[in-house]
Amino acid sequence: KYNQAYFKKAHLLADDYIKTLYPGKYDEDGNNGWIIGTGAWPYNIEGLKTRNHSGPGMGALTSLLFYEYYRFTLDKHFLREICYPIFKDMSIFLLKNLTLIDDKYLINNSASPENIITGGNWNDYYVTTGCAFDQQMAYETFSKTIEISKILNIKDELFDDLNQVINNLDPVLIGEDGQIKEYREENHYGDIGEKHHRHISHLLGLYPGYVISNKKTWLKASETTLNYRGDESTGWAAAHRLCLWSRTKNSKRSMDLVHSFISNNILYNLWDSHPPFQIDGNFGYAAGVSEMLIQSHEGFIDLLPTLPKEWNSGYFKGLRARNGFVVDCKFKNSKIVKATILAEKDSSLVLKNKKFYYSTDGKFYKSVKSKLLRLKVKAGDKIYIKQ
Repeated sequence: KYNQAYFKKAHLLADDYIKTLYPGKYDEDGNNGWIIGTGAWPYNIEGLKTRNHSGPGMGALTSLLFYEYYRFTLDKHFLREICYPIFKDMSIFLLKNLTLIDDKYLINNSASPENIITGGNWNDYYVTTGCAFDQQMAYETFSKTIEISKILNIKDELFDDLNQVINNLDPVLIGEDGQIKEYREENHYGDIGEKHHRHISHLLGLYPGYVISNKKTWLKASETTLNYRGDESTGWAAAHRLCLWSRTKNSKRSMDLVHSFISNNILYNLWDSHPPFQIDGNFGYAAGVSEMLIQSHEGFIDLLPTLPKEWNSGYFKGLRARNGFVVDCKFKNSKIVKATILAEKDSSLVLKNKKFYYSTDGKFYKSVKSKLLRLKVKAGDKIYIKQ
């Protein structure tokens, strides 16, 4: 169960941060939310520093992990006792960081992690107002807090504040070169910061977030941004590029990143080569490959969404999809031969229609003409698919 005692350091750090930067919004009773910086160890975590390399969105990025756990497991107890309090307190903290500027609610003291002033040294971090990283993480946090509250049928005056600001966050802006802007004051790509910086924090709304997937124009701008940024990187940042390309469903560019990662980022013992070793790279690569084979972040399961021609035949087993499903799939000539979807919870199966036959009762039916197949399922049900 969520207990503020477990988050005591995170709450104290938030108290200090708000008291220092926004004394008028400081709550003497400690209702200032919680934060986490970029470092965490057993018994200790980092906080946020003013004028530093990362903005308030860092804690929001951490919160997404808890939300994703629920999306995959549908564990209502976890959602109520752990996930919701974490999101509520993170929303409280982020709300206190917002400043109303020209009808937009913007995070102040905002930074795109580790990116520096153009031509600057390593620690010359560019700190501004409302960069894409912080705005996207605020949007993800607020939207998911509202979503969770609806699932749990919780009513709180906090939601009035969230609903007031969420549509005025401007989480995604397109620049003059067709890129997603990393900074609001950016016009052309690379106006500010390092052009080939290893972080791509302004695309966190694409992966692991959701907001960019909502619009085709934003997906196209993500591809433009990725091409400008370049494929060369190390550690988790190289893996993040693969995950991002997988979400755009660009099979060729995703495969380019697979080749690049194996060639440039993996040692002979299969450890990630970011000096001296970074497990995030290994985990991230596996996540990117999984995204090429199955996606479910858009509210439906999409089988083989980013399958490259080099993988035109094969199979996978045991990959999980949101809403409590486990999927096995065999494919040939880039088409599904057969698949089995196991429901671990009572749920709704929403599956992208790729002209197949499906069965829930031993009889096979032709998939309907609509873009999505929708079925109510019970825990333990198996849905079979074949060509």
